Amino acid sequence: MRIAVVGAGALGSLYAARLAAAGHAVSLLARPEAAAAVASGGITVEGGEGAAEPVRSVRVTTTPAELAGADLLLLAVKTYHTAETLPALACLRGRLGAACSVQNGVTKDAALAAAFGEGAVLGAMSLEGATLLAPGRVHWTWPASTAFGELDGRGTARLQAVVAAFREAGLKAEASGNIVAATWAKFGIMVPGATLGVLSRLPLYRLYQEPALAALFVALCREVRALAASVGVPWEDFPGVRVASLCRLLIEEAVRLLHERGRAWEDAGATALKVSTLVDLERGKRTELPDLVGYVAAEGARRGLHLPYATILGEAAQAVAEAAAR
Repeated sequence: MRIAVVGAGALGSLYAARLAAAGHAVSLLARPEAAAAVASGGITVEGGEGAAEPVRSVRVTTTPAELAGADLLLLAVKTYHTAETLPALACLRGRLGAACSVQNGVTKDAALAAAFGEGAVLGAMSLEGATLLAPGRVHWTWPASTAFGELDGRGTARLQAVVAAFREAGLKAEASGNIVAATWAKFGIMVPGATLGVLSRLPLYRLYQEPALAALFVALCREVRALAASVGVPWEDFPGVRVASLCRLLIEEAVRLLHERGRAWEDAGATALKVSTLVDLERGKRTELPDLVGYVAAEGARRGLHLPYATILGEAAQAVAEAAAR
């Protein structure tokens, strides 16, 4: 399969390396510094199920037009780079088999449709945990799954081909009959995880086991559910993303569910696992908070929803992020 990965961050590097190592023709679009590092040393995946040997078969480029003809384009840049990245890829419209985004947030597929046409978009939702150590070096902190699906729920040949390619690469992948709901389900844990991760500076296993923070997590998750309901998206549990349970259970039971998840991470030795927003904060980088809890607060207000946790905690987390970046 011919696969074009856009973005040489943690997820982009992880996917590019694993898919290339499995024999797929992978091209990676990267900024000059990252492109130079990958061109000279390949991509090394450490931890998780990585082989810790550099993968040198990834073809790296800084020129978008060289991605034309790919069977799959995988968008893996930070959400705040989307607005500048997609116009640069305009030359690929009509020249791709499919385009999908493994980014956070719930506006990504609409952005892809505007850039490449609705028929080109394949939905995707990634739960993989990875941290970029340096250009061309990624730590696979938590091997998880990636779901793909047609936005209308159909089973198609291209969907099956993508899932098969990822599985061949040793990546857990599944075809989803409702990828839109799956994307919102991830959003339902990403919004509270990112917000409270920035405010507490705690790794996920500890955040989930602190009763007061877990209660706030549930409250934020329930506000995301309210927003999803307002746009007609069903709220469902998915493997590794039990948002419907968090919203259905009594608050004490929901907190206990999070505690069990945190304890499972601790028992598995996943004590270094942090939400990507916190990693960015610790490195003095821009965070995705405006596209996560900021989106929930702003879109909720536009729709007349009362979402006090997203509004107040979101403003506090953004203030912390801005202060840390100065």
